Amino acid sequence: MKDIEPTNLVLYPYALCNLNCRYCYIDKNPTLKEIYNDIEASFLDENYYFDFTKDFFKKEKLTRIDFWGGEPTLGFHRMHNLLYKLLDYYPNIDTFMSSTNFTIDNWE
Repeated sequence: MKDIEPTNLVLYPYALCNLNCRYCYIDKNPTLKEIYNDIEASFLDENYYFDFTKDFFKKEKLTRIDFWGGEPTLGFHRMHNLLYKLLDYYPNIDTFMSSTNFTIDNWE
């Protein structure tokens, strides 16, 4: 069997959501706050996720980045420097995907 090389990076910049839609499948429970704290702490090391990707993706193979979470756009401020590093290092990234409600106050 041939080894499968990953091409898709999934990032979780935020665990919580700013809405409480009854149809949403994301369970709103206290554990999400703990996960949020872990995610926030993981972004304190600005090279953590970039170095992590180099362990899993061949430079020419990474083509897509997905953003998930509770509401991932609430954590995009954490992604700025990381995205620049990823785009500089991985030349074939051509797709970004996210599930979002786009309801951020003071969007800048």
